[in-house]
Amino acid sequence: MERAREIQANLPSRFPSFVKYMLRSHVTGGFWLGLPKNFTCNHLPEKNDIVVLVDETGVEHETNYLWEKNGLSGGWRKFSLDHQLREGDVLIFHLIDECKFKVYIVRVKSEALIETDIDLSLVNLGARATEMVGDVKTFSHFNIIVYGFSIDHRISQHLRVKYYELCCSQKSYLHDQLKDGLNLQLVVGVISETISIADAIRSSMPTSSENLISWDKILEGFEILGMKVGFLRARINKLVTISSDAKDALERKILEKVNAEEELRALILEKVKAEKEVKALQIKLIDVKKVIANSDHKIEYMKKRAERLEAVFLQESKAPW
Repeated sequence: MERAREIQANLPSRFPSFVKYMLRSHVTGGFWLGLPKNFTCNHLPEKNDIVVLVDETGVEHETNYLWEKNGLSGGWRKFSLDHQLREGDVLIFHLIDECKFKVYIVRVKSEALIETDIDLSLVNLGARATEMVGDVKTFSHFNIIVYGFSIDHRISQHLRVKYYELCCSQKSYLHDQLKDGLNLQLVVGVISETISIADAIRSSMPTSSENLISWDKILEGFEILGMKVGFLRARINKLVTISSDAKDALERKILEKVNAEEELRALILEKVKAEKEVKALQIKLIDVKKVIANSDHKIEYMKKRAERLEAVFLQESKAPW
Protein backbone atom coordinates (compact mmCIF):
# COMPACT_ATOMS: atom_id res chain seq x y z
CA MET A 1 0.00 0.00 0.00
CA GLU A 2 2.87 2.36 0.77
CA ARG A 3 4.28 1.84 -2.71
CA ALA A 4 0.87 2.59 -4.21
CA ARG A 5 0.60 5.79 -2.17
CA GLU A 6 4.00 6.88 -3.43
CA ILE A 7 2.94 6.29 -7.03
CA GLN A 8 -0.27 8.22 -6.40
CA ALA A 9 1.71 11.10 -4.89
CA ASN A 10 3.73 11.41 -8.09
CA LEU A 11 0.72 11.55 -10.40
CA PRO A 12 -0.22 14.94 -11.90
CA SER A 13 -2.38 16.65 -9.29
CA ARG A 14 -4.72 18.17 -11.86
CA PHE A 15 -6.27 14.71 -12.29
CA PRO A 16 -7.95 13.15 -9.22
CA SER A 17 -7.08 9.62 -8.14
CA PHE A 18 -7.76 7.02 -5.47
CA VAL A 19 -6.14 3.81 -4.23
CA LYS A 20 -8.04 0.54 -4.00
CA TYR A 21 -6.90 -2.54 -2.08
CA MET A 22 -8.05 -5.75 -3.77
CA LEU A 23 -10.26 -7.96 -1.62
CA ARG A 24 -11.23 -11.51 -2.53
CA SER A 25 -14.66 -10.37 -3.71
CA HIS A 26 -13.00 -7.95 -6.12
CA VAL A 27 -10.96 -10.59 -7.94
CA THR A 28 -12.97 -13.82 -7.55
CA GLY A 29 -16.58 -14.96 -7.43
CA GLY A 30 -18.89 -12.09 -8.26
CA PHE A 31 -16.09 -9.74 -9.35
CA TRP A 32 -17.72 -6.63 -7.95
CA LEU A 33 -15.61 -3.53 -7.38
CA GLY A 34 -17.03 -0.87 -5.12
CA LEU A 35 -15.63 2.64 -5.56
CA PRO A 36 -15.06 5.33 -2.89
CA LYS A 37 -18.36 7.17 -2.56
CA ASN A 38 -16.86 10.59 -1.96
CA PHE A 39 -14.81 10.18 -5.16
CA THR A 40 -17.72 9.06 -7.33
CA CYS A 41 -19.94 11.84 -6.00
CA ASN A 42 -17.38 14.46 -6.95
CA HIS A 43 -16.01 13.07 -10.20
CA LEU A 44 -18.38 10.54 -11.85
CA PRO A 45 -21.81 11.15 -13.44
CA GLU A 46 -24.97 10.62 -11.42
CA LYS A 47 -26.19 7.90 -13.76
CA ASN A 48 -25.21 4.47 -15.01
CA ASP A 49 -22.47 4.84 -17.57
CA ILE A 50 -19.51 3.19 -19.28
CA VAL A 51 -16.23 3.67 -17.43
CA VAL A 52 -13.07 2.97 -19.40
CA LEU A 53 -10.04 1.49 -17.64
CA VAL A 54 -6.70 2.03 -19.37
CA ASP A 55 -3.91 -0.30 -18.28
CA GLU A 56 -0.20 0.56 -18.20
CA THR A 57 0.29 -0.64 -21.79
CA GLY A 58 -2.43 1.70 -23.04
CA VAL A 59 -5.05 -1.01 -23.68
CA GLU A 60 -8.59 0.18 -22.89
CA HIS A 61 -11.24 -1.93 -21.15
CA GLU A 62 -14.88 -0.91 -20.90
CA THR A 63 -16.73 -1.55 -17.65
CA ASN A 64 -20.27 -0.86 -16.49
CA TYR A 65 -20.51 1.78 -13.80
CA LEU A 66 -23.62 1.38 -11.64
CA TRP A 67 -24.34 4.75 -10.11
CA GLU A 68 -26.81 3.66 -7.43
CA LYS A 69 -24.54 0.80 -6.31
CA ASN A 70 -21.47 2.98 -6.59
CA GLY A 71 -19.22 0.45 -8.31
CA LEU A 72 -18.05 -1.42 -11.40
CA SER A 73 -19.76 -4.56 -12.61
CA GLY A 74 -19.75 -5.85 -16.20
CA GLY A 75 -16.30 -5.63 -17.78
CA TRP A 76 -14.50 -5.52 -14.44
CA ARG A 77 -14.28 -9.33 -14.34
CA LYS A 78 -12.48 -9.41 -17.71
CA PHE A 79 -10.10 -6.64 -16.62
CA SER A 80 -9.32 -8.52 -13.41
CA LEU A 81 -8.71 -11.84 -15.16
CA ASP A 82 -6.74 -10.31 -18.03
CA HIS A 83 -4.39 -8.70 -15.54
CA GLN A 84 -4.31 -11.69 -13.19
CA LEU A 85 -5.28 -9.60 -10.19
CA ARG A 86 -5.01 -11.25 -6.81
CA GLU A 87 -6.20 -10.54 -3.33
CA GLY A 88 -3.79 -8.07 -1.76
CA ASP A 89 -2.86 -6.31 -4.99
CA VAL A 90 -3.26 -2.55 -4.85
CA LEU A 91 -4.61 -0.49 -7.76
CA ILE A 92 -4.27 3.23 -8.31
CA PHE A 93 -7.16 4.69 -10.31
CA HIS A 94 -6.23 7.96 -11.99
CA LEU A 95 -9.10 9.84 -13.65
CA ILE A 96 -7.53 11.17 -16.86
CA ASP A 97 -10.75 12.03 -18.69
CA GLU A 98 -14.48 11.91 -18.17
CA CYS A 99 -15.31 8.32 -17.18
CA LYS A 100 -11.79 7.17 -18.05
CA PHE A 101 -9.25 5.90 -15.54
CA LYS A 102 -5.59 5.11 -15.99
CA VAL A 103 -4.96 2.11 -13.74
CA TYR A 104 -1.61 1.29 -12.09
CA ILE A 105 -1.14 -2.10 -10.49
CA VAL A 106 1.12 -2.80 -7.51
CA ARG A 107 1.24 -6.54 -6.99
CA VAL A 108 1.42 -7.87 -3.49
CA LYS A 109 4.00 -10.57 -4.29
CA SER A 110 6.15 -8.65 -6.73
CA GLU A 111 6.45 -5.39 -4.81
CA ALA A 112 9.12 -6.70 -2.42
CA LEU A 113 11.02 -8.24 -5.32
CA ILE A 114 10.88 -5.02 -7.27
CA GLU A 115 12.17 -3.07 -4.30
CA THR A 116 15.00 -5.59 -3.80
CA ASP A 117 16.05 -5.46 -7.45
CA ILE A 118 16.07 -1.70 -7.45
CA ASP A 119 18.05 -1.47 -4.24
CA LEU A 120 20.70 -3.75 -5.74
CA SER A 121 20.92 -1.55 -8.80
CA LEU A 122 21.43 1.49 -6.60
CA VAL A 123 24.69 0.12 -5.21
CA ASN A 124 26.54 1.75 -8.12
CA LEU A 125 24.69 5.03 -7.91
CA GLY A 126 26.79 6.33 -5.02
CA ALA A 127 25.82 9.62 -3.52
CA ARG A 128 23.29 10.41 -6.24
CA ALA A 129 20.85 7.98 -4.66
CA THR A 130 20.45 10.42 -1.79
CA GLU A 131 19.52 13.33 -4.06
CA MET A 132 15.93 14.28 -4.76
CA VAL A 133 13.70 14.78 -7.75
CA GLY A 134 10.92 16.94 -6.44
CA ASP A 135 9.61 14.96 -3.48
CA VAL A 136 11.18 11.67 -4.65
CA LYS A 137 14.16 10.77 -2.49
CA THR A 138 15.29 7.44 -3.99
CA PHE A 139 15.25 5.67 -7.32
CA SER A 140 12.90 3.03 -5.92
CA HIS A 141 10.25 5.75 -5.70
CA PHE A 142 11.05 7.24 -9.09
CA ASN A 143 8.31 6.81 -11.71
CA ILE A 144 8.16 8.33 -15.17
CA ILE A 145 4.57 9.51 -15.51
CA VAL A 146 3.41 11.19 -18.73
CA TYR A 147 -0.16 12.46 -19.10
CA GLY A 148 -1.09 10.23 -16.19
CA PHE A 149 0.44 7.12 -17.79
CA SER A 150 3.47 5.34 -16.41
CA ILE A 151 6.01 4.60 -19.13
CA ASP A 152 8.48 2.85 -16.83
CA HIS A 153 7.83 -0.47 -18.55
CA ARG A 154 8.82 1.03 -21.91
CA ILE A 155 12.27 2.13 -20.73
CA SER A 156 14.97 -0.25 -19.52
CA GLN A 157 16.02 0.01 -15.88
CA HIS A 158 19.54 0.95 -16.99
CA LEU A 159 18.19 3.99 -18.85
CA ARG A 160 15.76 4.85 -16.07
CA VAL A 161 18.67 4.94 -13.60
CA LYS A 162 20.52 7.33 -15.91
CA TYR A 163 17.39 9.44 -16.35
CA TYR A 164 16.93 9.52 -12.58
CA GLU A 165 20.48 10.86 -12.25
CA LEU A 166 19.79 13.57 -14.83
CA CYS A 167 16.57 14.57 -13.06
CA CYS A 168 18.41 14.57 -9.72
CA SER A 169 21.03 16.90 -11.14
CA GLN A 170 18.28 19.41 -11.94
CA LYS A 171 16.07 18.48 -8.96
CA SER A 172 13.18 18.26 -11.39
CA TYR A 173 11.50 15.88 -13.82
CA LEU A 174 12.88 16.86 -17.21
CA HIS A 175 9.65 15.81 -18.96
CA ASP A 176 7.05 17.40 -16.70
CA GLN A 177 6.50 20.37 -19.04
CA LEU A 178 6.05 18.40 -22.26
CA LYS A 179 3.34 19.76 -24.51
CA ASP A 180 -0.01 18.02 -24.31
CA GLY A 181 -0.99 15.39 -26.85
CA LEU A 182 2.41 13.91 -27.70
CA ASN A 183 2.51 10.24 -28.61
CA LEU A 184 3.84 8.21 -25.68
CA GLN A 185 6.27 6.33 -27.91
CA LEU A 186 7.62 9.69 -29.08
CA VAL A 187 8.07 10.73 -25.44
CA VAL A 188 9.96 7.49 -24.75
CA GLY A 189 12.19 8.25 -27.73
CA VAL A 190 12.80 11.82 -26.55
CA ILE A 191 13.77 10.68 -23.05
CA SER A 192 15.99 7.87 -24.38
CA GLU A 193 17.73 10.20 -26.84
CA THR A 194 18.22 12.82 -24.12
CA ILE A 195 19.97 10.20 -21.99
CA SER A 196 22.08 9.11 -24.96
CA ILE A 197 23.12 12.69 -25.76
CA ALA A 198 23.97 13.38 -22.11
CA ASP A 199 26.27 10.34 -22.11
CA ALA A 200 27.79 11.41 -25.43
CA ILE A 201 28.48 14.91 -24.11
CA ARG A 202 30.40 13.48 -21.17
CA SER A 203 32.56 11.34 -23.46
CA SER A 204 33.06 14.01 -26.14
CA MET A 205 36.50 15.26 -27.17
CA PRO A 206 37.67 18.74 -28.26
CA THR A 207 37.51 17.49 -31.85
CA SER A 208 33.79 16.65 -31.45
CA SER A 209 32.48 20.16 -32.10
CA GLU A 210 30.48 19.08 -35.16
CA ASN A 211 28.80 16.34 -33.12
CA LEU A 212 28.11 18.81 -30.32
CA ILE A 213 26.41 21.19 -32.73
CA SER A 214 24.35 18.31 -34.13
CA TRP A 215 23.29 17.24 -30.62
CA ASP A 216 22.35 20.81 -29.77
CA LYS A 217 19.99 20.95 -32.76
CA ILE A 218 18.31 17.75 -31.57
CA LEU A 219 17.98 19.12 -28.04
CA GLU A 220 16.60 22.37 -29.43
CA GLY A 221 13.78 20.34 -30.97
CA PHE A 222 13.19 18.57 -27.65
CA GLU A 223 13.11 21.93 -25.88
CA ILE A 224 10.39 23.12 -28.26
CA LEU A 225 8.38 20.04 -27.24
CA GLY A 226 8.75 21.12 -23.60
CA MET A 227 11.64 18.90 -22.49
CA LYS A 228 13.82 20.66 -19.92
CA VAL A 229 17.19 20.18 -21.60
CA GLY A 230 18.49 23.73 -21.28
CA PHE A 231 21.28 22.61 -18.94
CA LEU A 232 22.54 20.15 -21.57
CA ARG A 233 22.44 22.83 -24.27
CA ALA A 234 24.32 25.20 -21.95
CA ARG A 235 27.03 22.57 -21.44
CA ILE A 236 27.24 22.02 -25.20
CA ASN A 237 27.52 25.77 -25.81
CA LYS A 238 30.34 26.00 -23.26
CA LEU A 239 32.19 23.06 -24.80
CA VAL A 240 31.74 24.43 -28.32
CA THR A 241 33.09 27.81 -27.14
CA ILE A 242 36.12 26.18 -25.51
CA SER A 243 36.68 24.02 -28.58
CA SER A 244 36.23 27.03 -30.85
CA ASP A 245 38.70 29.12 -28.84
CA ALA A 246 41.27 26.33 -28.98
CA LYS A 247 40.59 25.84 -32.67
CA ASP A 248 40.89 29.58 -33.35
CA ALA A 249 44.18 29.74 -31.46
CA LEU A 250 45.48 26.75 -33.40
CA GLU A 251 44.33 28.24 -36.70
CA ARG A 252 46.03 31.53 -35.83
CA LYS A 253 49.29 29.71 -35.14
CA ILE A 254 48.96 27.69 -38.33
CA LEU A 255 48.27 30.89 -40.30
CA GLU A 256 51.23 32.55 -38.62
CA LYS A 257 53.41 29.62 -39.64
CA VAL A 258 52.08 29.69 -43.22
CA ASN A 259 52.77 33.42 -43.48
CA ALA A 260 56.27 32.94 -42.07
CA GLU A 261 56.94 30.12 -44.54
CA GLU A 262 55.71 32.30 -47.42
CA GLU A 263 57.93 35.14 -46.24
CA LEU A 264 60.87 32.73 -46.00
CA ARG A 265 60.24 31.51 -49.54
CA ALA A 266 60.13 35.12 -50.75
CA LEU A 267 63.41 35.90 -49.00
CA ILE A 268 65.01 32.78 -50.46
CA LEU A 269 63.88 33.85 -53.93
CA GLU A 270 65.28 37.32 -53.32
CA LYS A 271 68.52 35.75 -52.11
CA VAL A 272 68.74 33.55 -55.19
CA LYS A 273 68.02 36.56 -57.38
CA ALA A 274 70.60 38.62 -55.51
CA GLU A 275 73.13 35.81 -55.78
CA LYS A 276 72.54 35.68 -59.54
CA GLU A 277 72.97 39.44 -59.75
CA VAL A 278 76.16 39.25 -57.68
CA LYS A 279 77.47 36.50 -59.92
CA ALA A 280 76.67 38.59 -62.99
CA LEU A 281 78.43 41.56 -61.42
CA GLN A 282 81.42 39.39 -60.60
CA ILE A 283 81.59 38.23 -64.21
CA LYS A 284 81.27 41.82 -65.40
CA LEU A 285 83.96 42.87 -62.94
CA ILE A 286 86.30 40.21 -64.30
CA ASP A 287 85.58 41.40 -67.83
CA VAL A 288 86.26 45.00 -66.85
CA LYS A 289 89.50 43.97 -65.15
CA LYS A 290 90.51 42.14 -68.31
CA VAL A 291 89.74 45.24 -70.37
CA ILE A 292 91.79 47.36 -67.97
CA ALA A 293 94.69 44.90 -68.04
CA ASN A 294 94.60 44.75 -71.84
CA SER A 295 94.45 48.53 -72.01
CA ASP A 296 97.53 48.77 -69.79
CA HIS A 297 99.46 46.54 -72.21
CA LYS A 298 98.36 48.59 -75.19
CA ILE A 299 99.18 51.85 -73.45
CA GLU A 300 102.68 50.60 -72.65
CA TYR A 301 103.10 49.46 -76.23
CA MET A 302 101.85 52.80 -77.55
CA LYS A 303 104.25 54.69 -75.27
CA LYS A 304 107.23 52.72 -76.56
CA ARG A 305 106.10 53.15 -80.15
CA ALA A 306 105.63 56.86 -79.55
CA GLU A 307 109.19 57.05 -78.25
CA ARG A 308 110.50 55.25 -81.35
CA LEU A 309 108.51 57.49 -83.63
CA GLU A 310 109.81 60.53 -81.79
CA ALA A 311 113.40 59.38 -82.41
CA VAL A 312 112.66 58.72 -86.07
CA PHE A 313 111.00 62.12 -86.27
CA LEU A 314 114.03 63.88 -84.83
CA GLN A 315 116.39 61.95 -87.04
CA GLU A 316 114.35 62.75 -90.10
CA SER A 317 114.06 66.41 -89.21
CA LYS A 318 117.84 66.79 -88.87
CA ALA A 319 118.79 64.77 -91.88
CA PRO A 320 120.74 66.62 -94.61
CA TRP A 321 118.87 67.88 -97.54
